[in-house]
Amino acid sequence: AGLEGVKHELEEVVEFLKNPAKFRRLGGRVPKGVLLMGPPGAGKTLLGRAVAGEAGVPFIALSGSDFSDMFLGVGVRRVKQLFALARKQAPCVIFIDEIDGLGKRSGGSSSGETENNRIINTLLVELDGFSPQTGIVVLGATNNVANLDPALIRHGRFDRTCHLGLPNVDERQALFAVYAAQLRTDGKTDFRQLARLSTGLSPASIANVVNAAALLAAKEDAGAVAQDHFRRVL
Repeated sequence: AGLEGVKHELEEVVEFLKNPAKFRRLGGRVPKGVLLMGPPGAGKTLLGRAVAGEAGVPFIALSGSDFSDMFLGVGVRRVKQLFALARKQAPCVIFIDEIDGLGKRSGGSSSGETENNRIINTLLVELDGFSPQTGIVVLGATNNVANLDPALIRHGRFDRTCHLGLPNVDERQALFAVYAAQLRTDGKTDFRQLARLSTGLSPASIANVVNAAALLAAKEDAGAVAQDHFRRVL
């Protein structure tokens, strides 16, 4: 629910993964990488899963911190293994959550800083080493773009940036309806009123409110989750 603008931007990525021959015939080049920027809980991970799900391709997910290790060389090897796996499963989506965990290259000489530079350099080489026609799309999620290395997000690597904001009142109403559909309600819930009472909440926070209302109703041994349960949680 919501994120209509972002979903529209990702439609061609889905189309490419479903029908790459169409783009090859016309000579078009789909972005190798797409950066998803937004506050925590805005739906970046779910959106990444949705892209792979809509396209019907494998979804390879990991976090930026997964590349870090106390032993030198392990992070570099993990980057190479990731892209080797992606090439075998192409077409596919690589999703790197909290990609800012990779940080920026530094001029320090400590072993940790040198290893981090090697990991970033290896990732850049891997991004440059596959053609868009291979059917691999890399999605990176972050809420701290300032901590990303500029060389990583330049055009030709991450060609597109999608901004995910907090939902507006219409989107919050739709989100309440989506999450409440999983509950037994009394059928009288006014989702519009709940949307107006939840200004500034992220989709993840709305999901938590709905779950908390269900727990409250269960604690009171109610027959169904009612409007009052949602209001009391908010």
